[in-house]
Amino acid sequence: MSYFNRFFSRQAVGISRLIFTAGIGLSALLFPLNSTAKGDLLVVDSLLDRVLLVSATDGSVINANFISDVPRFQTAINAINSGQNTILISDQVADAVFEYDLSGNYLRTVVSASNGLDNIRGIAVHNGRLYVTVAGGSLNNTIQSFKLDGSDRQTFISSNLDSPWDVFFRGGDVLVSNSGSDDIERFDFNGNFLNTLVASDGASGIDFPQQIFERSNGNLLVGGFSPPAGIFEYLADGTQLNYFSAPGPRAVYELANGKYLYSAGTRLAVFDPITRTSTDIINNTNSSFRYIERLQAVPEPGSWLLCLGLSGLVLSRRRASRVE
Repeated sequence: MSYFNRFFSRQAVGISRLIFTAGIGLSALLFPLNSTAKGDLLVVDSLLDRVLLVSATDGSVINANFISDVPRFQTAINAINSGQNTILISDQVADAVFEYDLSGNYLRTVVSASNGLDNIRGIAVHNGRLYVTVAGGSLNNTIQSFKLDGSDRQTFISSNLDSPWDVFFRGGDVLVSNSGSDDIERFDFNGNFLNTLVASDGASGIDFPQQIFERSNGNLLVGGFSPPAGIFEYLADGTQLNYFSAPGPRAVYELANGKYLYSAGTRLAVFDPITRTSTDIINNTNSSFRYIERLQAVPEPGSWLLCLGLSGLVLSRRRASRVE
């Protein structure tokens, strides 16, 4: 290789490395702009018309008014990540699912009473579709599904439901909690009934089950809102493993520190399953805390493409220098 070829090859590699470093830095700057911390939780307060941002490590409040929408919210229940860098929020009385960006700005109403929805509760997104529990109107006791733009309404589940409160997708099935029968029913991904996972008489077992949460070990945590109120833990097959007395939990979430964050009307609290004691984070008579969900934000494709594209440029430059 001539002196001049070696010189220009080295210069090209140096420039490409500089571009790569700049690209990494730019991607690092873009990432926070297009996402929010993966460790945050969304907690709905239906009386104060807000969604709180809470730490998934210890339950401490990061932002007490992450989303606040007094004009639209009537009884917000469930705030979830759409998988498209937006947040979907169901409202039981407004009969609607609203969409917000990751800064808490209202974007649009995805579905509403005009889609036949009435008295809706928990929602979920699975394989690019929105699933909504419906407990009133002509679609009473069903799970309805939509495309994420609100079109293509389909009835997903229409049997074995009695005032459903939550729809939860596991790896191989779908679970729905019923407050009428106090049971948790199990369905396949086509909406066909499989069996009753948890059969309760509402007296010795769970009464008024609401949100369903799956622990990392596969066990289920479910809030039992009515007496015997408490946190119920089940094995994956529905066998009851634990019962922890607590004042009317609606939702339970296992924190990174091993404790359980739970919502219970006026109370947002942390329960220690070892000491079996609760510590209030908030206890406010003006609040009504509802469901708890993880905000798993995903960076915009452009951020990743920029990084990948620039790294590809570096690799191609290096290969070229070796060939020369």
